[in-house]
Amino acid sequence: MMKKTVCGFLYLSVMCTCASVLLEESFENVTVGSIAGQNSWTVEHGLGSVQTNEVFNGSQALQVQNGAVSHSLTNHESALWTRFQVFVTGAPEVNPVVAAENAGVAFFVSTNLMLAVYSNTVPVELEVPVATQVWTRFDVYCDYDSMSWNLSMDGTTVAAGLPLSAGSADIEQVQFSNDNPDSVFVDDIDIRNHELAFDAPDIDGNGMPDWWEQQYFGLITGNDAHAMSGNPGWTYLETYIAGISPVSAEPFEIIRTGSRSLSWDAKPARVYDVLWTTNLLSGFMPVASNLVAESEFSDTSSNTNLPSGFYQVQVRLEP
Repeated sequence: MMKKTVCGFLYLSVMCTCASVLLEESFENVTVGSIAGQNSWTVEHGLGSVQTNEVFNGSQALQVQNGAVSHSLTNHESALWTRFQVFVTGAPEVNPVVAAENAGVAFFVSTNLMLAVYSNTVPVELEVPVATQVWTRFDVYCDYDSMSWNLSMDGTTVAAGLPLSAGSADIEQVQFSNDNPDSVFVDDIDIRNHELAFDAPDIDGNGMPDWWEQQYFGLITGNDAHAMSGNPGWTYLETYIAGISPVSAEPFEIIRTGSRSLSWDAKPARVYDVLWTTNLLSGFMPVASNLVAESEFSDTSSNTNLPSGFYQVQVRLEP
């Protein structure tokens, strides 16, 4: 049986599995009414409909009531980043029952409006209240190398390094379910197999996101971003921003492919700027900016008329 990764949740038993194909769903380009068959969504049972009365962004959002909706996903990478917005209208009448052996990640809101997570196959209630009648953002990070996951609420990580419920990296779908009569609304779903760097959960504000610190340090606080890493010449923060290893030698390598052409290994969620100067003592001037996921540059500026010079490539996080 193919395993599901559940981001189980409240009346929302969110089941989220990993995807090599991005799922970016704002419910704006679908018809108001049942989501069944639209944008490859399936209504498993009950009510799953697109409506206009309660939305986070745009003019439409998904409503789930006494039912469940799902979307098939497939992933061949070792990690998954998931982000979505949820509007809870009230406390559920009963806690959801999750088939945890078939779900990698599961979390829900309990009957006393506390957040609960599955650690292995055991539901554990956290001392984290969930507000009603407001939109709440959830971020889920799945690490299929360590078979663990992190959960964040409104940008604050509330659980890190939890063992996956299912002992398998095979995945099937993302599912949102609500087996209670009060509605839950879902909007702005974003699922990727590469990093969601913008506004990433960073509980100590040191510039290194919690998922990255958990992966390399085994904890999400108390790590010195400006300490020298195991990659000679780089601080930990610099290695994160450059997208290179913080534990072993891995240069940020720029290759000259022509007299005025460069190439490099572009990383997801990074933006690159190319600068140029004729004199290393006089400072660099930009010749190309905001190169997103681009790994090559050819200079067609007036610099090509000059006999010699120096290029510099800078990297930053995608805004």
